Amino acid sequence: MQMPGELRLRSATFADLPETLAMHARCSPASLRSRYHADGSHIPPRWVARLLVPRRGAALLAVRPDPRGDHVVGMGQLIFMPTPGTAEIALLVEDAWQHRGVGSALLRGLVSAAGERGLTLLSAWCLPERAGLHRAARRAGLAVLDGAESGVLHIPVPALF
Repeated sequence: MQMPGELRLRSATFADLPETLAMHARCSPASLRSRYHADGSHIPPRWVARLLVPRRGAALLAVRPDPRGDHVVGMGQLIFMPTPGTAEIALLVEDAWQHRGVGSALLRGLVSAAGERGLTLLSAWCLPERAGLHRAARRAGLAVLDGAESGVLHIPVPALF
């Protein structure tokens, strides 16, 4: 499944904070809880700011270009882990854009960024009742391995980058 043609992926910057906070406000508490594994009724802006430009990683946005500025509909993070060659990934896609290929496109972008940085394994923590990340990874054509820990998804980074 391809991402809708009116959207594009790009790296996040601190300047994206207002629009990314607006996207969070458009997300349901269930989507926010699935992403942050915490109460989805309020996500502190400082958390979002740190995720836009992580100290040890990278962030991508799915945006709909607009003359007044990009409209953010999804975000993904790649956070480097202490174990060499590994990183944690996380996604949030605005409810209205879910099931339209945005999550899969973000995952493909994160896997590409991981390959460029020499990473070999990505991990994600998933709530047991939420299968969105599994589905997005499979739709992106990525190998998916369930981790030994319950709720952990592992995605091997293909060597051909």
